[in-house]
Amino acid sequence: MASSSGNGVALQASILRFVSAHEAVAERTAAQRQQWKRDAEAMNLQISAMEETIVLLEREVKHTTASLAKIEALDKRGGLSSGSTAADMELLLGQLEDKLTRTQADLEEARRATYFPFVEGYQLRFSYDKNYLGFRELLLEQLRGTLSLKLVPGSDAAGNAQVPSFQARFDGPGEGLGKEPGAHLHFLGAGMSLVTRREMLGVALAPNISFGRIDVSARFIAHIPIVYFPRRRSWRAASGFKIEILHFRADSSESASGQHAGTEALLRMLVQAVVEGVVKHLLVSALGPAFGEYLLGAQHGADVVMELVMQGVPIRTFDAPLGGPTDVSRHAALLLGLRQSEVARLLEVQSLIPPSAGTSFRSLADLMRYYHTTGMHHQPERRRQLAALWQELLDRLPNATAPPADMASVFERLAALAQKPAQVTLKVRALRLHVQLEAAVGAVCDGVAAHLACSGAEHGSAKTVRLPRAPPPPAALLSRPRHTP
Repeated sequence: MASSSGNGVALQASILRFVSAHEAVAERTAAQRQQWKRDAEAMNLQISAMEETIVLLEREVKHTTASLAKIEALDKRGGLSSGSTAADMELLLGQLEDKLTRTQADLEEARRATYFPFVEGYQLRFSYDKNYLGFRELLLEQLRGTLSLKLVPGSDAAGNAQVPSFQARFDGPGEGLGKEPGAHLHFLGAGMSLVTRREMLGVALAPNISFGRIDVSARFIAHIPIVYFPRRRSWRAASGFKIEILHFRADSSESASGQHAGTEALLRMLVQAVVEGVVKHLLVSALGPAFGEYLLGAQHGADVVMELVMQGVPIRTFDAPLGGPTDVSRHAALLLGLRQSEVARLLEVQSLIPPSAGTSFRSLADLMRYYHTTGMHHQPERRRQLAALWQELLDRLPNATAPPADMASVFERLAALAQKPAQVTLKVRALRLHVQLEAAVGAVCDGVAAHLACSGAEHGSAKTVRLPRAPPPPAALLSRPRHTP
């Protein structure tokens, strides 16, 4: 009897320590919100300064563009030998445009941080034109379609000069997509807000549409043209980029004013942000000047058609009740590394904790929300502290018949799930390749090495190209390693 009483006292003491620690977390979060409100004024001043800088840079870009056009026109008429002058002017124009692009990106980031502050639980932020999206949670279940790539060299078959370019088209149907056209996107968003900046009579308005939870499935076609500017040694997005949304379905768990219009705008802005803000940016940064210089001197391009599939954790797995009898519930427990007996013990401990601690969860989605709201995803020390408190409660649970879960391991798995893991599969369906393979691979190696060097990463790169001789015996191969500095 004394032992049982002692165990009960120890358990109550552990619960008190647990509640106290979570109350301290809540107090720190409240203090962070107050600090953010104080910092917001300084952020608004920075935004105003960047807006003024952008106006000045746009004026300079316009003036320099006009001057360059005049110089090139005189040069074509033979009235001025200005090859070096035109090159210098275009270099200056490129520098101004780069500075303008960076300032615009900084302004967009500052606006997103202002509209969707981290202290309010926003995990992801997107923007397109004057529309801004904030997500407290975004789960990508599937992105699937046919990716068609076309590389246009700097010279055509007749030797005439042309602009090197890279054109991508993302559409469908792909394998397993049936006969429906368009690439397929399926995601779940929670705690979302849509802010639209519009000006009426000189006054900027920012109406806000919010959704607690929305399940979206869409089909779309994306066109992504990118061209290479030799004098600037850089790739830029070309005119003609567009996204056609062919069909979408959105199920929202909550009603909101302007819900239909807001849902459609939300979907369109999200697809724009993901495809343009991410895919296009990655293509521009990944191609690099080395590959642009290769294409500039090449006479043959390439056409590639492949199936792209990005498969995330199914949405229903996040929603399934932990400890349930279905395969989906068992999959959710498996992602956490838990057996059914360990899930049952964890839920039993949770039932002993007062609601004021804010630890109520019944599904993997609830557990992920708890992981984010306590700040464990950004503070490993807090994660270790809370894992130890959970472990203490599990160890002191009376009448337990099964070993407790390892909560440090559970939280590590939650950290991995918070990174939104996805399986990416590429399957080549068609390939037309007319390139100088040695030079093309060398350009790719140079580009990768330059990218790693710019990021400050330690690296070494080498390539080995094997080509058959003519007439080759089966084992005769040409191999020449090439190392980049």
